[in-house]
Amino acid sequence: MKRIKLLAAVMAVLMACAVLPLASMAEGISVQAHESYMLGLFDQVWAHLEAVEAEALEAGASAEEVTMAVYRAALVDELVDAGSVTDLGSDKFAFRVSGMLGGYNYESRNVEFRTNLNEQVVKDIVETGTRNGATSVGVLLVGPYYGYDSNFTNQYRNEAQSLADYTEGNLVKLEGHGATGPAIAAAAVNAGTIIYDSHGTAMSGTSYLCLTTNSGLTSTDFSNGWAYNGGSNDAGIDGRYIQNHIEGELPNNLFWMAICEGMKLSGHGVTGTALLAAGAGVVYGYSQSVTFAGDYIYEATFWNHMKNGETVAEAFAAMVAAHGVRDPYGDAYPIVMSADDPFPANPDSAQTVYSDWQLYRQSDLVVTDATSLSFEQPSYGIAPTFTEKIIPVITPEGANNFTSVWSSSNTNVAVVNNKGVVTGVAAGTATITLTITSTEHSNTSYSYTASVPVIVSNEYLPVEQMYVPTDIIVPGETYLIGCINGGNAVIMSNEYYSTSNQRNLKAYSFSLTEVGGKTCLVEGITPGMEWTFSTAEGGMVYNAATGMYLNLTGNYLTIGEQGIDWHWAANENGTGVLSNTASATHKFLGASSTYKYFGVFLTAGNVQLFRKLTRTPAQPMQGDVTGDGHVDANDALALLRYSLGIITLSDAQLAVSDIDGNGNVDANDALMLLRMALGLA
Repeated sequence: MKRIKLLAAVMAVLMACAVLPLASMAEGISVQAHESYMLGLFDQVWAHLEAVEAEALEAGASAEEVTMAVYRAALVDELVDAGSVTDLGSDKFAFRVSGMLGGYNYESRNVEFRTNLNEQVVKDIVETGTRNGATSVGVLLVGPYYGYDSNFTNQYRNEAQSLADYTEGNLVKLEGHGATGPAIAAAAVNAGTIIYDSHGTAMSGTSYLCLTTNSGLTSTDFSNGWAYNGGSNDAGIDGRYIQNHIEGELPNNLFWMAICEGMKLSGHGVTGTALLAAGAGVVYGYSQSVTFAGDYIYEATFWNHMKNGETVAEAFAAMVAAHGVRDPYGDAYPIVMSADDPFPANPDSAQTVYSDWQLYRQSDLVVTDATSLSFEQPSYGIAPTFTEKIIPVITPEGANNFTSVWSSSNTNVAVVNNKGVVTGVAAGTATITLTITSTEHSNTSYSYTASVPVIVSNEYLPVEQMYVPTDIIVPGETYLIGCINGGNAVIMSNEYYSTSNQRNLKAYSFSLTEVGGKTCLVEGITPGMEWTFSTAEGGMVYNAATGMYLNLTGNYLTIGEQGIDWHWAANENGTGVLSNTASATHKFLGASSTYKYFGVFLTAGNVQLFRKLTRTPAQPMQGDVTGDGHVDANDALALLRYSLGIITLSDAQLAVSDIDGNGNVDANDALMLLRMALGLA
C-alpha cells in the first residue's frame, strides 16, 4: 500500500514537472499574442491614415493641407482614443491607440527616397574596447536618413571618423533601417561621443529622435510615451527610451543631436534630462528647426575646438562668437545640458555654458590612483532652491581611477547628485559626504571619505525677494502656480476668467529675469497670486491673501472654504502637473493653449511652481567666531588668540564671543567655548 502511494506521489511530481514548461510556454505565447494584437491595432489605424495621406498627396495638396486631412481622419477613426489627438502643428500631430502613442510627421514621412542606395547598412554592434578614465573613446554615428534623404550629406560621417581618429577609438555606424531603437541602445554604452544625425520633432511633452523604422519598438514603449509609432517608415524615440533600454549606464559621453527641436521648449528638456540621468555627461541640441547649413557651420567650429583640447564651455563660446547665438540661416538656438547646465527656462535665447567636459584620447587615459581627498572650502552656503557645485580636492592632480558616492546627512535641508551638485531644500545645515573607492584596475586598494557642511539660508539670496522656478514643496511656504511661455511666466491669480460659460482662474503674464543664475520673477506679483501647500505631497492648496482653498467644480476651478487634495507630480525637467482624484477621472491643472487662463484638462498640462524667497539676514550664532555656521575648536582657538593679543576681532565677532555673559571677552570665554565644541558644556 505504501509502495502504491509512493508511486502515485512520484507520478504526480513528474506530471507537474511536465505541465510547468507547457504553462510557461502558454504564458509566452499569450504575451506574444497580446503584443501582436496591440501592434496590429496600429497597423489598422495607419492603413486608414496612409490611404488619406496618399490621396491628398496625389491631389497635389501642400504639407499643411495633407497634415490637416490626416488629422481629420484620425479624429474620426474608431480605433484612435477619444480626445487623444493633440499637438497639432502645421505638419504634425500626436494621437493614441489603446494608450499607445502615435505621431504623424509630414516631413519625416515624406522624405526624398533614393532608389540607387548602395551604401552598406551596418547592423552589427561592435565593442569599442575597454572604457578607461572619464569616458569611452569610442564614437557612434546614428544616421537613419542616410540614403533616404539627400539633405543628409557625408559631413557627419567625415566628422565621426575624424573624432575616432583623434580619440584613437573605434567608429560604429548605424544607418538607414539599421538604426533601430534596440541597436542604438546597445551601441550607446560603448561610445564616448554620439552624433545623432536625423530629423527631430517635439510633441506630447518631449522631443523625439526620428527613425526610418519602428522595428524593435514595443507596445510598452508606445504606451510609456518614450517612443511613438509613425507608420511603417517613421517612428521616434526620446532619451527615456535609451535610458530604459541600455544595459548598465552611458559612459559620461557627449550626445550631439544634429536634429530639429531636440531642445524645444514644448519638449521641456525631457530627452536631455533622461540621457544625463542615464550617465551622459553632455547633451547638445537645438530649440527650433535648424537648417542643415547652419548646423554644419556650428559643428565644424565646435569639434575643431574640442579636438584642440578645449572644454565644451570653451568650444561652445567660440562657436557662437564666430557664427552668432542662433542658426545663421534660421531661428534655432543651440542648447547644452549637463550637470552644470540645466535646461534653460527659455531655450530661444543666448545661453552661457559651463560644462568642463573634454575629449579624451586612448593614450591620455593613464590609470592614476587617488592618494587623498578633501574639499576646496571648509563650508558652503546656498539659498533654498539654488544649487552649488561642491569641489573636491583629490590628489594627485589627474587622479582618475575611482568610483564616487555622494550623500547628504539631511535631505530635508539639502540634496546632492552624483556629480556633487547640491540643491538647497529648506533652512538648516546638512553634511555632504563624498567617498572615493579604488576600482579593479587600481594598483592598490583604497577608500577615502571627506565631509563638508552646507548651510542653507535665505541670507544667500542675490536679491531681497524673488520667485524661483522649483519642484520642491515645503509645507507652509508660499508659491506661485504658473507656466513658462517663451520668455514670460504666466501666473494664476484667484480671480475668475469667464467666457462661453467657462469659469476658470484668470492668469497674468510677467517677464522672467535672470538673477544669480536663476530665471525668476522679481517684481509685479500681488498677494492675490500667492498660494500655499499644506503637505509636501501637494495636499490642499489655499490662497495666501484670502485663505480660500482651491477646488474643482465640474470641469472648472473654483475658490471655496473647503479644499480638495491636489497632488504635485514633478517631471524630469522640473515642471509637472497638479492633479486630484475628486472625480472618477483624474483632473489636471494646466494652462490653456492661449495662456490667458488656467483650466482643468483630462490630460496632463505642464505647470511650473515658483517658490517665494525673501532674504533674511542670518542671526549670529553664539560662539561662531569664524562665521562658518557652526561652533568648533577653530572658534575657541580664534578666541584664545584674541585674548592673548595675537589677533583682533570685528564688532560682529565680539558680539558672539562673550560666552559667560559678563560683558568681557577673555580666556575664560575661550575655555568655555572649547568645552562647548567638545560637547562638555
